[in-house]
Amino acid sequence: LSATSGQIAWTQQLSERVEVSPLPIAHAGLAVACADGRIYGLNLQTGAVEYMTETDSRIAALEPVADGEGEQFYAVADSRRVLALNARTGNLQWGRDTFGTVSDRPLVAAGNVIAPTSEGGDSKLWAFDESGDLKWMNTFGRYSNLAAAEDYIAMTPGSLVTLIQATTGEPVHYWQLAESPDELSLERQGNRLIVRTEQEILTTVLN
Repeated sequence: LSATSGQIAWTQQLSERVEVSPLPIAHAGLAVACADGRIYGLNLQTGAVEYMTETDSRIAALEPVADGEGEQFYAVADSRRVLALNARTGNLQWGRDTFGTVSDRPLVAAGNVIAPTSEGGDSKLWAFDESGDLKWMNTFGRYSNLAAAEDYIAMTPGSLVTLIQATTGEPVHYWQLAESPDELSLERQGNRLIVRTEQEILTTVLN
């Protein structure tokens, strides 16, 4: 749709219903994942299909995430595997199993794609580099919120806000809140990291 007029600019019929939000990607494209496991690359201006990739998996409920360079984007397949695809061609670069149930969309921090999984009362973060190699995995309490900014990740197991170094997976700072927050965001401003919740704003200075 045209954002200014609301008029339909184009339509495109795909193979199955769309179960995740379309993702703007590099070079004026749009990635769309269907319930039959096919991922389409559409021309954002015309709607023309520029590529179609068969994943043989169910891509559902979890939104693909583009990295900072826009050369790859990521999807979660069958709620277990992380897939990396070339943003311009749709070619599958790699796929890795997390050996758990992926509980949220992947994040990109410190050049790694971070996939969160939940098992019982615990959450695990799996960090894969741009080649798909596992860089680290760490276990935390079951989280309710997750955010990333540059080289850091913030998560909330209950009312405890945990700041994690994205290059190693190690916790580096904690804040205790009065109750578990409903919202969480993380941003870096110079040598400071700022965590925002609806309860308060938390700040730490980086060494």
